[in-house]
Amino acid sequence: MRIAVGSENPVKRRAVEHAVASTFSSPEVVAESVESGVYEQPYGQAETITGAETRARNALAAGAYDLGVGLEGGVAQLAGTD
Repeated sequence: MRIAVGSENPVKRRAVEHAVASTFSSPEVVAESVESGVYEQPYGQAETITGAETRARNALAAGAYDLGVGLEGGVAQLAGTD
């Protein structure tokens, strides 16, 4: 199983390696530098999700992979907080 992570961030790559280790036998996790299609620091849940989905699609399209993963960190104000 070849898995592409849509980021060259080593923390994100290791998180995916850890997450898939018990699910797939001998997974190969590769970091791919791809565009997220959103601001560098996404604001709000919708923009953060869009960035993650775009990263996953772009990572998958970047090579001969079986799975694309997109992780996006965003900032959002929670209801009821100031």
